[in-house]
Amino acid sequence: MLPIAESLIARRWVSDSSLMRHHSRMLRTPPPATLGVGARARAMRAAQALGIPVDYGHARSLRPQREPARLQSIGLDVQQRPAWLRPRAAAAFLRMRRAAMHDGIELQVVSAWRSCEYQLGIIRRKCERGQDMAAILAVSAAPGYSEHHSGRALDLTSPGSAMLEEAFERTPAFAWLQDHARHYGFALSYPRGNRHGIAYEPWHWCWHAQSGALKCPSRRVYAACETMPGACSSAACAEPMHCARQCASAMHAGQGRWHSLRRVPFG
Repeated sequence: MLPIAESLIARRWVSDSSLMRHHSRMLRTPPPATLGVGARARAMRAAQALGIPVDYGHARSLRPQREPARLQSIGLDVQQRPAWLRPRAAAAFLRMRRAAMHDGIELQVVSAWRSCEYQLGIIRRKCERGQDMAAILAVSAAPGYSEHHSGRALDLTSPGSAMLEEAFERTPAFAWLQDHARHYGFALSYPRGNRHGIAYEPWHWCWHAQSGALKCPSRRVYAACETMPGACSSAACAEPMHCARQCASAMHAGQGRWHSLRRVPFG
């Protein structure tokens, strides 16, 4: 067996080779068309005809998700299908995946952007199999409300882990995501006991424009700020990555500590 360092180098070579083949193929594959407001409304009405409550969004504290105007490739998913995200989320995910690989963690995509119509098909097929609507909505968001529509959400797995199973939380990949995903703007959407009434999904992570890093006036300089839990109530110190100027003004003596200052590209 190869030593760990050589194993990682070999894995990266295979990954880079696969990525080169993928980009060659994706150059000939245009991004899928996203739905407009009218098409989304029709899909949501069709979902209501299947039995989804009219007040679903309000009752579950979920808001409708708009599909992005543009999509960008993030490679192939585990089933070798093209996977897409909105451009800034795609850039953030690719950075996060590279960082994970550097730490010996391989993040694989199970699902990324999905259209409202695709989500309607999922619900319809489950209904045709005789599943109860309440049970369906416990594990699948209704069409129009899935974060996957926005091009910001990903279902992730890692080699050797069962896809879309709670067992993913016991993998090194999940532990890595818990420690590092926020630095790239990603957050776990459905923890245990979430207010949306959706089952615990340790594999489902969503990118939020301001949750991982705030844009600095220079567009390049960021400072990593680690605040002691509960020590600082300032909203500016609530996240682990901040613009140097904003976070410096928000830090309080004895309530936090600087641990790095680095230049990173903004996606």
